[in-house]
Amino acid sequence: MNTEQVKAKHSISSLFIFLLIAIYTVFVLLLVLISVGAYRNRADDARNTAQIRTSLGYIANKVRAADQVGGVSIVEWQGFEALLIREWHDGAEYHTRIYATNGGLYEHFVFAGDELALEKSLRIADIAALDMQKENGLLSLLLHTETGQALPLHIRLHASIR
Repeated sequence: MNTEQVKAKHSISSLFIFLLIAIYTVFVLLLVLISVGAYRNRADDARNTAQIRTSLGYIANKVRAADQVGGVSIVEWQGFEALLIREWHDGAEYHTRIYATNGGLYEHFVFAGDELALEKSLRIADIAALDMQKENGLLSLLLHTETGQALPLHIRLHASIR
């Protein structure tokens, strides 16, 4: 075998190894990119679910704290169906309205005689819709997420069954 044939074989085997390493590197990079995308989606879903569940817990605690005769009702307010929570502090009445519009869950808290602008409401979470029903002392909320998930919340109002 002459030296030119050995160099040609060596060049071909070196090229083959280089191509093999390059292909491996491309596949590893693709796998990393796919994994990062999947992780990011999963983290976003977990964050949104936690935000929704926290919002439902917040609503449940607000309702339970105001569970007294006339403390919790569902009303029509500025064109929205709203959960009205009445609270009394130091002889003054305060209203908290929780409603859904424009892809969000909102809370509107005011002194009973005041009517703040709708824009002053606090956005609690991103949701698609909120269905509310109060019947025989049971408050039922069905929160629809942006991903199509429906999360129920049922609260027995003890003051209304006395």
